Amino acid sequence: MKQYAEIDDMIADVIDENDADYLQEAIRCYNAQAYRACIVMTFNAVFGSLRRFLRVLDESNLKFAAAVRKEVEERASKNQAFEGQLVELLTKQSLLDPNESDALDTIVKFRNRAAHATGADGSQEAAKLVMTLAVNYFLGPRRPLPEVRIPTLLEYLKSPNFFPPEDSVEHIAAVVRSELKEINSKGRKRIIGHLVDLVKSSDKIAAENAETFLCGMAALGVDPDNADFDALLQPIYTSAVRKEKDMGVQTHGHLLSLFAVCPNLFGFVVLDDTVRLDPVLAALCRNTTLRPGDGSGRNPAWMFRSMVEALPRAEISRCFPMTLDAILENLWHDPAIASHLLKIGNGKDLFASVLTALRSPGLDEDRVMAVLLATHLELAAQIDDVDALMLIEAMSNGTLRGAVRAARDANFFGLHRLRDKAAKFAWENVPDQMDELGLVYPPPSPRGRWNTMRSATPAVVKVSS
Repeated sequence: MKQYAEIDDMIADVIDENDADYLQEAIRCYNAQAYRACIVMTFNAVFGSLRRFLRVLDESNLKFAAAVRKEVEERASKNQAFEGQLVELLTKQSLLDPNESDALDTIVKFRNRAAHATGADGSQEAAKLVMTLAVNYFLGPRRPLPEVRIPTLLEYLKSPNFFPPEDSVEHIAAVVRSELKEINSKGRKRIIGHLVDLVKSSDKIAAENAETFLCGMAALGVDPDNADFDALLQPIYTSAVRKEKDMGVQTHGHLLSLFAVCPNLFGFVVLDDTVRLDPVLAALCRNTTLRPGDGSGRNPAWMFRSMVEALPRAEISRCFPMTLDAILENLWHDPAIASHLLKIGNGKDLFASVLTALRSPGLDEDRVMAVLLATHLELAAQIDDVDALMLIEAMSNGTLRGAVRAARDANFFGLHRLRDKAAKFAWENVPDQMDELGLVYPPPSPRGRWNTMRSATPAVVKVSS
């Protein structure tokens, strides 16, 4: 059982918002030394949680739950005691494991002493014990019995605090692994379909949690330390992509997240799937805001990284032409995406996008320079000398005043490969433009001396790379 150094730390482990409100009030009572009130409020939180558990049992079509739930709800609506009937049902149907049964028994005993005129004082130790038992066994994540694990888990996904604020893929995968460890392989495959349905539901919190849970399952499928999850990747792809006949931006944004965390999912794509998949990924790339950093989430940069990692260039061009066009048109200015474009040999296309931006009004000089500084070595290797000169000419526009102008004033120091490529072409073909563009050829040697003396007649000089 988890122990808490500080009482206030307990609230972070509570799943449901209503339970958290009750426990927060109990903590206030505890800090005010009103220990009997603290015990009573914690008791209320526990039985509120158990009532929701009973509702899940009923909605899971477990026959024994319906009649008891009806009686419990009728009593609760009339402000009559219902706790006895609820405990009797849970005990009779063996719905509490031994630890939960002992914990509930202890909580009930301390509550009865605190709530009734028994003359017993509520102690600090008793209040802390009751809260600790409540959070460990009833208010935090629970391990339900086999017949109710899946519906209970789906119900818990409607809680805003199901996942902790930290959203790293590793942390999410750890939470998902913990939730699924008691569910067998058939149950894990069965829950995938429910999660895909929940992702498209109108309940925003449930949909986001279901998406995150699916991503955690996919991430586990490519983790060599979790080989038993590998078999889930095909069912995830089948449910999330192949069985989906109508895909749209509003209903299938989760595909960005799934492909981002699991490049292996691209391995299941066949040409027939791309007829539906390519248009929706392209639309998502046009309509989804790029997010900084790295992790899980709907980020086209992460999805494209997975695509480049999983598929050969020819397959990307053949299977995802619309997605590739959308990325080139709308997202090339992200350095990560630009780097991935170069990895699959799209330097010419990236060059065209950068050149168009440099020649356009309203240029964001910082964005263009960020891309060029991150990619200039690979870009220079994929474009012609004349292309490099066109970039330098566009960057030498006298109307520019920001980062591009600063790079030009520094003799394109941070873009030396592009600069030298442009200088070579200018020296051989348009030497009269050298001074205007601030170019010098041959370039300085690594020791700061000229490789050759500049002569009146342009000469072809071999430039080391």
